Amino acid sequence: MSEAMSLASVDNQPGSEHFVHLHAHSEFSLAEGLLKVKSTVAEAVNRQIPAIALTDRNNLFALVKFYENSLSKGVKPILGAELWITPQDSGAAARIVALAKDVRGYKNLLALISNSYTESSRRGEISEQQIFARSEGLIVLSGGVGGHLWQDVINADEGTALETVERWLDVFGDRYFLELTRTGRGGEEQFIAWAVAAAQNIGIGVVATNDVCFLDAEDF
Repeated sequence: MSEAMSLASVDNQPGSEHFVHLHAHSEFSLAEGLLKVKSTVAEAVNRQIPAIALTDRNNLFALVKFYENSLSKGVKPILGAELWITPQDSGAAARIVALAKDVRGYKNLLALISNSYTESSRRGEISEQQIFARSEGLIVLSGGVGGHLWQDVINADEGTALETVERWLDVFGDRYFLELTRTGRGGEEQFIAWAVAAAQNIGIGVVATNDVCFLDAEDF
């Protein structure tokens, strides 16, 4: 992890007052995040961040506190979660970020998280087929570092990565985005170069995130 993975990391950048974090982990991500909900919302107000997405790993435990605090402070709460996708082979799971676009998407997100613990062969994971069956109302980011395209791109298996992109585009259309991070972790520049080229060739949107785990860099 680098110090860029903090809520403060957009300071002093042009247009930073309009930046919206779409991939933030609260303390309910356990080993991943340390963000306290009230402190995070207060800091968003302080930094003139108009909205923020809370995307804890496979849970919505902080949802009510986050939603109520955000509304009370004039920050738009975006409800989401990291979902971990079981690979089609026997490899390791990889993440995507799912954001609720509307009430239907919120209900589908609830169902997917529940299913990942009650109906999946690998606890805490879901298959592509499961999320495709409940895609309505959801916006999906590809997960950036550790995302479901990451390993294929890093291994220079670009054909497989593009096949995955096409499958998800078929289901989500313009609600599927390639997620880019630049937080000082290995492989990021290689992935960014591939993703930008792929986005131009295919005509798909890209989203920059910071994969936020801390309020300030010193919290690391």
